[in-house]
Amino acid sequence: MSKTPLLKVSNISKSYGASKTRVLNEVSFELHKGESLAILGYSGEGKTTLLNLIAGLLDADEGEIWLHEDKILGPSDKLVPGHEDIRLVFQHYGLDPNLSVEQNLMHRMLGFKPEVKKKRTEKLLKWCLLDHLADKRVELLSGGEKQRLALARAVADFPSLLLLDEPFSSIDLPLRIRFKQGLRNMAVSDGFAMIMVTHDYQDAFYLADKILIIKDGKIIRTGSPEEIYLDPQVEDVALLLGARNILKTKNNSQKIWIKEELIQLKARGKGWQGIIVGKIFLGDFFEYIVENEREEHLIVRSKDRDYAIGRKVSLEWREEATAILN
Repeated sequence: MSKTPLLKVSNISKSYGASKTRVLNEVSFELHKGESLAILGYSGEGKTTLLNLIAGLLDADEGEIWLHEDKILGPSDKLVPGHEDIRLVFQHYGLDPNLSVEQNLMHRMLGFKPEVKKKRTEKLLKWCLLDHLADKRVELLSGGEKQRLALARAVADFPSLLLLDEPFSSIDLPLRIRFKQGLRNMAVSDGFAMIMVTHDYQDAFYLADKILIIKDGKIIRTGSPEEIYLDPQVEDVALLLGARNILKTKNNSQKIWIKEELIQLKARGKGWQGIIVGKIFLGDFFEYIVENEREEHLIVRSKDRDYAIGRKVSLEWREEATAILN
């Protein structure tokens, strides 16, 4: 990997409205060629604003953004906003409704040789499972089909940087894994970098080499998916990762996250004592809700189906199942 970053975001801040409400506050990070970054956060935390700034569609109040040796300019400094080497896929897709599926792809490759354009189009149509709808007008497609086409169109002309805003929100669940795997493979083969904003940590973990978590316009945690899962450090990060087993320590000075998939459910033992108050079948495992005498609850995932509601049980876990939340 090159030591020179493909993208450099330096101290970016952005405010909106007469009250100058700050949605981004001194955000900085770097991205190298071939890397994938996921930006996690709840709605309203500035994730989409950050994508628009990187794409050159908004002006920053402070800070700079560089792609290669080019400073990304906003609408105030550039007549036609955007950068020729950056592609942005929004939730509203940005497709041309008057063109067919195939024409939408080919239109992105106007400068390509005819044989290259044809081969690339055929490959992308198969990847997005729209080869049987190549002649269909975009306005007649479903939401999921439009989103798949938008992803294919974005990578058609080999961009350096792909920006994705909730890229799988309309794609049917059985197809999501196929698309995530295809996108990973294409990023490697074509050599582009990706930034994806999402609130779904599983999408982020599947696609990203590193994670950046934003709250109140600030970066509160960065690291690889494994680093962040093993050590989220703060409660807000743990909650974004789906944490439900968060308890206070005995002296109430800290909280701990006990990962439900790492808890052992036993009929007897010297562990955390409680009574099963809920039981939900979730396919290859059951989810048990256990309550102790202090009315604290823990969620346990277990393949054992023999435990009934009302039964007393003991919960045990090793140290690696817990994370300290400051």
